[in-house]
Amino acid sequence: MIRKLLRFLIVHPYARWLSFRKQLLVHHPEVWEELSSPFILLANHAAFLDSIYLIRAVPQSFTICGARPKYFARWYWRVLMWLLQIIKVEHRKTYVEDCQRLLQENKPLLIYPEMKRNKEAMGPFKTWAAEVALANHVPVIPAYIYGTTQGQEGPIQIVFGQPYLPDASLDPESLTQDFRSKIQSLADSIHKPHSKGASSV
Repeated sequence: MIRKLLRFLIVHPYARWLSFRKQLLVHHPEVWEELSSPFILLANHAAFLDSIYLIRAVPQSFTICGARPKYFARWYWRVLMWLLQIIKVEHRKTYVEDCQRLLQENKPLLIYPEMKRNKEAMGPFKTWAAEVALANHVPVIPAYIYGTTQGQEGPIQIVFGQPYLPDASLDPESLTQDFRSKIQSLADSIHKPHSKGASSV
């Protein structure tokens, strides 16, 4: 309850301020209208502000999986991680187990399949997100964030794909390729004339 209140008083106003500072356009916000928890949101990751923009764009609260241990070394970083609902990432096995536990507790997740920030372009995906998805029969929502990668100009844009249930017969490597293909397709759509359907938030 305290964290929810602090997020409302601190995080959301900051996210709104960012939107005023640089316009945020959201494509296909309707995907959230009838989606219930839990789910896995997947997105590319170029900057720390990606998480703030997604908090602004997604109506449901979610846990961010996650951040490296160095971001939990000092008390003020730990407070920020707690406030933003970011869990620590140390090892693949414990990471997958932590994500499974959160989903079983009916908590939505945001996972960056690259498992790190790539400032210049979308980097290679690890299989960790696919392992979590295959172990839990929940919807996956792909997303692409435009404007935080170096060299991208104009407003910040988030394109959401349609929620879908991953094919349980796939192995983690194949599902990871499927995730990347879907997110790359959303990235390619940024350059097509579909902006009239975007909402400014």
